[in-house]
Amino acid sequence: MILCTPLIPNNTRNAGRTFLAIGARLHLIHPLGFQIDDKHLKRAGMDYWQHIDLVEHPSWEADLETCAPERLWLFTTKTDRSFREPT
Repeated sequence: MILCTPLIPNNTRNAGRTFLAIGARLHLIHPLGFQIDDKHLKRAGMDYWQHIDLVEHPSWEADLETCAPERLWLFTTKTDRSFREPT
């Protein structure tokens, strides 16, 4: 799973916990809307964070170059139409 520029630490925490439980890798694309350091993680109740299979990328382009996925499933809450619909 890839979270592109996540802003809310609680959503990221929930995704991290889920992916830790199922043994999946979590990709975070910068910039993040919060800090990932020990002080902030402990305050957010994320004491399990060091066990998450986490990869951080400086940008969406860097992620695509590194991962080179054969297939992508993209989801957003920022539009009311499909990318397949004509503009």
